[in-house]
Amino acid sequence: MSPYRRRRPRPAPRVLVVDDDRTLAGTVAAILGDAAEVATAATGEEAIEEVRRHPRGVALIDVILPDIGGMDLMRRIREVAPDVAVAILTGNATLHGAIDALNHGARRYILKPCDPDELQAIVRDLIERQELEQRSRLYLRRLEVQNGLSEALSAALTPEDVARAAAEAVSALGEVRTVVVLAGGDSAGVGVPGGLGIPTGAGPTLRPLASVGMDDDTVAALAAMPEVRDLATGGTSDVPHMAVIPGGPALGTGVPALALCRLRGRTSVLGVLAAAVSGETAMDEHHWDLLIAISNWVGLALERATLYRRLEVAYQEVKNGERRVVQAEKLSAVGRLAAGLAHEVGTPLNIISGRAEYLLRDAAGSPKLEQGLKVIVQQIERISRLIGQVLDFSREYGPVRSPVDLSGVLAAISPLLDTRLGKADTDLEVFLQPRLPRVAANFNQMQQVFLNLLMNSIDAIQADPEMARTKGRGRVTIQAEPVPRARKVRVTVEDNGQGIREEHLDKVFDPFFSTKAVGSGTGLGLAVVYGIVTEHGGTIEVESRWGIGTAVHFTLPMEGV
Repeated sequence: MSPYRRRRPRPAPRVLVVDDDRTLAGTVAAILGDAAEVATAATGEEAIEEVRRHPRGVALIDVILPDIGGMDLMRRIREVAPDVAVAILTGNATLHGAIDALNHGARRYILKPCDPDELQAIVRDLIERQELEQRSRLYLRRLEVQNGLSEALSAALTPEDVARAAAEAVSALGEVRTVVVLAGGDSAGVGVPGGLGIPTGAGPTLRPLASVGMDDDTVAALAAMPEVRDLATGGTSDVPHMAVIPGGPALGTGVPALALCRLRGRTSVLGVLAAAVSGETAMDEHHWDLLIAISNWVGLALERATLYRRLEVAYQEVKNGERRVVQAEKLSAVGRLAAGLAHEVGTPLNIISGRAEYLLRDAAGSPKLEQGLKVIVQQIERISRLIGQVLDFSREYGPVRSPVDLSGVLAAISPLLDTRLGKADTDLEVFLQPRLPRVAANFNQMQQVFLNLLMNSIDAIQADPEMARTKGRGRVTIQAEPVPRARKVRVTVEDNGQGIREEHLDKVFDPFFSTKAVGSGTGLGLAVVYGIVTEHGGTIEVESRWGIGTAVHFTLPMEGV
């Protein structure tokens, strides 16, 4: 048996003798002294104070005391210390008195004088019965906790749910007031690529998933303790591993000692269950067995929750991939259709435009006619620009790319936006990480991506009726940072404009879809951006809250990928 689980000598049972005859009380104490720790009291108040200090054991009380009757004292003892077994020890026995005492909860009715051997046998029987009752109540309570934990773990789908169920179950045992569940690896942040659990020999960073009875600073100190980290990096032997560490300043004054149990899955160690224990708890073999059993259940449930969340992440990635394929097919079909229509419409428009300009030269003497022809020419130019955008959208760009510095792209387009930013009372803030890797891209197309996104942001800010009243100035921020593991650069363009309604978010990349006022947009800006980014091997997504603002995140491959 491991040292921390060695059974220690059990403390002697306690017996309280309450009698105003101190000589008689001393005699009874001497008779019982070999088998129990005996205390005496001459009054009811002395007896109450004693059971408050020691709320377990056996009390032998006289029926007649100077300050209180025996029946009343028995009732008060049961209120203060219900685990104390009370027996009446009296020399004034009557049948009515015996029945009354038993009805009030007395375990025995003992007549004075009593044979010493008989008195010892009675007290020994009372102690054994009391221990059996306490053990039975304890086992019943623990069985309830185990059943509740089993149900909670069956329903738990996240590591946090598992940890909360474990902490609540252990704290509900009654002997435990402080419980902490620490996890590392995928268990602490499921969805991160990598192996499951904490690799043996590594120095894990443990993160608290749930705690009861311990503040955040103390939990953080516990997670950093070498003993806890060492336990979390142990092997995966079939023998459950536990440790007990003494309390100290780092754990607070209310933690006399801390039991640590590994949380093990089928293949690895996932974390540590820490429970504060007292000296009495440390002597309880069943308590240790229960902690080990709970830690094993929690470890398996934690592994299941980890795998479930990873499955959720993988499923979402598959759904996103399907959505991107559908979007790409939709864009391709619309692009082919739009290109054909653009060419068919372009020819008659050129003829109309030419004739209108010819008539405009001959209409110099007729202001009304001249004004009408100018409107025709302007609207034809607008249609021509729209056709140009449609052709740009449908055009398949060649694979000609080169290393592009995003700061150079932003420097090239900034002068084009100064006037629009000024009119919109908007600030543009750029945060690029130092030594940001260059991306493999087409410089001109990158300009188009940023111009479209920034123009959309400015339009959203100008369209927000609450901007001047509650938000003050408009703000557009551009952030870029490398994602080394994916060999990509992640870019975010965020604004504090009016945002996009939730029901429109899944349509923002659709061609010709626009939330702007009629005549203010063609609905091709984000569709073009989507096409360019995906053509470069990147991804793009939009986050938005109506009335708060919008953030567009997209990735581009690093140079050399």
